[in-house]
Amino acid sequence: MHVTLISPPQAFTDTQVTAGVVPPLGLLYLAGTLKKQAIDVQVIDSVGDKFAQYTRHENITLRGLTFDEILAAVPVHTDLIGVAALYSSAHLIVKELVARLRMKFPQTPIVLGGAHATVLTEFVLRDTAADLVVLGEGEVTLVELCQKLADYRGVCGIAYKQDGQVKFNPSRPLIADLDSLPLPDRSLIKMQNYFEAAEPHGCSASGRWTTILSSRGCPFNCTFCTTPKIWQRRWRCRKPEHVIAEMAELKERYGVTDFHFEDENMGVDRKWMHAFCDQLIAKGMGITWQPSNGLRVETILDPGLLEKMKHSGCSLAVFTLESASERVRNQIIGKKLDRSNIDKAIALANRVGIKSTTYFMLGLPGEQLAEAQETVRYIARLARRGLDEPVISLFSMLPGCQLFDEFYRQGKIKLNEEYFRDLLAQGDLAKFKSWTGHISNEELKKLRNRGYLLFALQKGLFHPLKTLHSLLNILKGSDELKSERVMRTFINRIIKRKGRPGAFPERPVPDCT
Repeated sequence: MHVTLISPPQAFTDTQVTAGVVPPLGLLYLAGTLKKQAIDVQVIDSVGDKFAQYTRHENITLRGLTFDEILAAVPVHTDLIGVAALYSSAHLIVKELVARLRMKFPQTPIVLGGAHATVLTEFVLRDTAADLVVLGEGEVTLVELCQKLADYRGVCGIAYKQDGQVKFNPSRPLIADLDSLPLPDRSLIKMQNYFEAAEPHGCSASGRWTTILSSRGCPFNCTFCTTPKIWQRRWRCRKPEHVIAEMAELKERYGVTDFHFEDENMGVDRKWMHAFCDQLIAKGMGITWQPSNGLRVETILDPGLLEKMKHSGCSLAVFTLESASERVRNQIIGKKLDRSNIDKAIALANRVGIKSTTYFMLGLPGEQLAEAQETVRYIARLARRGLDEPVISLFSMLPGCQLFDEFYRQGKIKLNEEYFRDLLAQGDLAKFKSWTGHISNEELKKLRNRGYLLFALQKGLFHPLKTLHSLLNILKGSDELKSERVMRTFINRIIKRKGRPGAFPERPVPDCT
C-alpha cells in the first residue's frame, strides 16, 4: 500500500503580507501514523520544496512547486492521493490541482482533508474531482480508509460521492489520548529549507525554528472562528514531558532552538502551563519558544506564571482581544474577556522582559464606526503602556464560523469564484472588504492604517529605544516580533520576484546534520 500526501502551493495576492512558510504539520502527523501501520507514504511539500519559486495561475500568485512538478512527483503506483484542503482561500488552487490529478490518475482515489474540506464537505465534493473527504481529525480515519480502500462505505469519519450524491458516514470520536499518536515525521520534508526561508507565523530570531503542537482544540466559542465546529469546543493536551521530549529530539536531530506552538489556544489549563515551564526550566535546554496563535490573557495573569515562562525561554507573549468595545466582544464575538486584563498583562510582560503582541480585528458584522474608532484609540494607548506590537486584521467571512453560517442562511454569501478570490485578500495591504453596514471599505482601510500609524508614533515617542531596536532587527534580518519578520520577508519577497538582490541580508544557516 502506498499513499501520497500533497501540501498544495501557496496562493496569495501581490500585496499580501501574512503568507508564511511553515511545515505541513498535519500531513506529517498523518504520515507518522501511516508509517506506524507499515503503510508506505510520501509527502509532496509544495511550498517547502521550492519556497523561492513564484508562478502565476489565472491572476493568482502561487508559491512553491508548479502543478506539473507536483504531478511528476506522484508515483504512478500510488494507491491513494491525499490533498490538504486547510484554507478556504486556497479552494480554487486545490480545485485545479485535483482536476489535474484526476486527469493523470483517473482510477486512483483522491481524498481531501483539513478545515476547509471539513466545514464545506458537500460543496467541496460537488465542486472538485475528489472522491472522498476525511472529516476533522484524520489519523485514525485515514489508516482505516487505507485498510478498507476496496470498500470504504463502512469507514467512520468520511464523506464520499455515490451515484451523484454525497454520502456522510457516522462521525468518528476525537482521539482521547494525543500522546498515543506517533510524532510528526519530519524526515519526509526538507527542514533546512524552512530555516533558510525564515518565514514562520511568529518571529525567527534564532534561525533554527520549527512548529510544534502541545494541544488540539479550544473550549471557547468565538463567532469569527472555525475552531468550534472542527474541534467541537473540546481541548485536549499532551503531557508536558512528552512535548519536551519532542523538543529535545528536534534539537538533537536538526539543531532546532526556537519552537513555535501552533495550538489554537495553548494556555487553557494553567496547571499544565506551570508544569510545562517548570520542566523546561529543570531541563535547562537552552531553547526559546512562543505561542504563535495566542494565549488566553487570564492564564498569563496567574501568579508567577509569566516569570516562569520567561525563565523557561518564552520570548513572545501573544494576547487575543479583537476589539476594545465591550459590546463587540460580548454580543458579536462572544468573547467574554475583561479589557483591563490586557493592560495588566502588557505591564507584567514588560516587567519580566517578554515581548508582547496583541491581536485586534476590525469590520465585524454589526460593528459601529465609533466602536472601531475606540479600538484604534485603545491600540495607541497600549503603545504608551509598552505593548511591543499590535496585529490589526480585518474580519474575513470564513466558512465554518458562526457568523458565516448566519450570512449564508440569509443568502448574503454565494460560494462562487468571486467569493473565494475575495478570501485571498486576507492580510492584503491594498484590498479591504467590510462586513458591517456601518463602515465602508474605504473607511475600514483608513481605520487600519490609522491604527498602525498611531501605534508607531506613540511607540516612537514613549519608547524610542524599542522602536530603534526593531529597526535594527529588520536591517540585520533578525526578528524578535511578528511585525519585524513581516517587514523583512515582504520586502525581500517583492524584490526577489523582480529578480533583484534581497533588500536585507540573508540569514546564514548551517546545514542540518
